[in-house]
Amino acid sequence: MSGAKIRFASWCTPARLWQTLSECDGNITQVAEELGVTRNTVKKFMARWATERQIGPELPALPEGDLPVEEIIDIACRRFANKDLRERAKKWRTITMPDNEPFALAWVGDPHIDNDGCNWPRLRHDLGVIAATDGIYGCNIGDTHDNWVGRLMRLAAESSTTKENAFRLAEWMLIDSGVNWLVWLLGNHDLWNEGHHVFKQLIRKPRSIVLEDWGAQFQLKTPNKQIFRIWAAHNFSGHSMYNSLHGQQKTAHFKAEADLYIAGHTHNWALHQEESASRGFCYWLARARGYKWHDDHAMILGHESQQEGATILSVFDPGASTPASRVQCFADLDTGADYLKFLRQRR
Repeated sequence: MSGAKIRFASWCTPARLWQTLSECDGNITQVAEELGVTRNTVKKFMARWATERQIGPELPALPEGDLPVEEIIDIACRRFANKDLRERAKKWRTITMPDNEPFALAWVGDPHIDNDGCNWPRLRHDLGVIAATDGIYGCNIGDTHDNWVGRLMRLAAESSTTKENAFRLAEWMLIDSGVNWLVWLLGNHDLWNEGHHVFKQLIRKPRSIVLEDWGAQFQLKTPNKQIFRIWAAHNFSGHSMYNSLHGQQKTAHFKAEADLYIAGHTHNWALHQEESASRGFCYWLARARGYKWHDDHAMILGHESQQEGATILSVFDPGASTPASRVQCFADLDTGADYLKFLRQRR
């Protein structure tokens, strides 16, 4: 900075500069003459002191309305660490079985309990069989209720079941049906609106249940160290008009090994057992049909309604002598329950 500028900055304050500029009606040439400096000097100091210009009364600074940014970042780091730990723990978590007796998982297909097309006579019967048979644990594959959202809300008007009664039915199914639930998945219908919050509150009441949005990977371990791995999802990605188990098969081929890959969602059922010679494991592919028996949308698309496989029963034998006999799946719940009783009596 030249000597003239230093001297100017020492005796000319920002307030005096703005006052002179006002008295000269913004004429920079007159300001320069008045202050005895060049036009360029006036322009440079105007730019330098522009942020210091006070306009109107001075307001006191308000305190921040939240935590300091560094604290927010610290909390975000801790929150992510906890979430990451939880997500890692959910993958293939181990559930310890009480004994070495054969047991079964009843995969209850999409209930849609508040839909007038729900086959309640079949659902009530099946839940009764699950509740009355020793060694059967209930597993809900998702879409417990319709829970219509968005443009589909118009369909709620066609149902004779109120929203309140839909949640009462869900509560009965979870708590009062007598079923010993092990897994409760939330399908796309359950995740709409506030549905998943209601189920999470309900599941806290009776007992500890594996509750997951959409899918769960877990393994069942018996005292004799037999481990059964199950990958359950409301649905798997991948579709084929020639194979209703295409998504499950793709998962079995390209992802983690499991004894059973099972889904629901599409309101049809299928079963398939196979041995992977290259990877050396036997596995089942399954899909539960569910209980929505009459569906106007399916009728419009020309889809026929299957009559079996509403619930798929998978029977696990910790004492099996061959890999292929460790797990057996049944589309008929009563027949599967009889097979489980036979295994348990034989032991």
